[in-house]
Amino acid sequence: MADGGQGFLKICGIFLPENYHPELDRVVTSEEKEAMEVDDNEHIKKRTLYKDGGTASKAGKLTGVNRMIMFCIVPDVAETYDNMKILFDLIKINNIPFKFIADYKLILIVNGMQTASSTWPSPYCYVKLKTLRKTVDENNEDESVESEGEVDNTESDKLCNGQRTYGDLRRSYDKFLSLGGDRKKHGKLAESVVNPSLFDEADDVAVIDKCPAPELHMQQGFTNHLFFKGLVPIVGRERALNWPLKLKAIPKSYHGDVFEGNACRKMLKNPDLINDPDVLGEISPLAVQPIIMAFKGMNKVVNDCFSTGKVSKSLTDDVIELNRLYKGTELNETLKIHVVLHHLEQCLSHITDNRGLGMVSEQAGESIHRVFLTYWNRYKINVVSDPSYPERLHRAVVEFSSRHV
Repeated sequence: MADGGQGFLKICGIFLPENYHPELDRVVTSEEKEAMEVDDNEHIKKRTLYKDGGTASKAGKLTGVNRMIMFCIVPDVAETYDNMKILFDLIKINNIPFKFIADYKLILIVNGMQTASSTWPSPYCYVKLKTLRKTVDENNEDESVESEGEVDNTESDKLCNGQRTYGDLRRSYDKFLSLGGDRKKHGKLAESVVNPSLFDEADDVAVIDKCPAPELHMQQGFTNHLFFKGLVPIVGRERALNWPLKLKAIPKSYHGDVFEGNACRKMLKNPDLINDPDVLGEISPLAVQPIIMAFKGMNKVVNDCFSTGKVSKSLTDDVIELNRLYKGTELNETLKIHVVLHHLEQCLSHITDNRGLGMVSEQAGESIHRVFLTYWNRYKINVVSDPSYPERLHRAVVEFSSRHV
């Protein structure tokens, strides 16, 4: 897991043994596994908790933040390709098998791609940004005209059925270099790949296998987009905020107004409160029904697979229904929503034993900033140039990781 926060860029990890059972929090034998009677509703019993950093219950489980080991930490450094390459090389991370958990920005960076606002914004497929932003006609054809020299969407979709692999990334980077290597001019012609991937993976390995879709960011992205781009334009910002306030869900403002994990979960579970007069005012309830139904659809999908439990058998039908409900809002797809609607099941197919996204959640990586701060405060020096700063930071990291073994 990699993430920047509290003034540090951190790469950390959790070690899971083979045949690890998340609810029992131990390795199970093949005989035990065969003997277990799996409840079809197991997936709704154990929800991934933000405060536990991705665990399904107590804080000491192997999947939780309190079992994370710090691989490296750097103060005051940006999340860039060059910086990540230096860190990957220093810790020799490619010498071990692992899955990489991060937000979409960092997933794109370490796979050698441009940002989510580039021509080809998805690390997992070949959808174009303008396809996400524009409506489609009755024949499901993009209404816009291809710019001269751009790769046709149909041609790219033939590659691994539209699913990017590490072989595809290598071919795209070779194309980028052969065209001249100008990021602005040639990036869009090379499917937005402008650097070699930092992962040493075989050509047939899918990016979504190595870098699972981040469940926290999918949930937050869906909820915030539907709220601020869907509900707010209908009822107004002040009235719209009355809904989450009734749930004691307060938006944070350090990245602009945004609802975080637990607030999003409360909102997904209680969309009927949008019908409250304090929210609607004089607006007809019919105007907000598509929004309410889309929230309910997403809540079903979250219940299906946003946990360490078994994935619900109804997931496929629920994703199809969510796709239909979201189209009813007439909102454009963001990258995060696109992944929910089109790549969620692909991601789950790469997780062992039909388990949910809680097995590869980024929540523990997000929580590590707060947890590490309690250790750093014992040794903290505010001036990075102080001669004793490296030694004090080292002591804080050693204590942190030693207590998590």
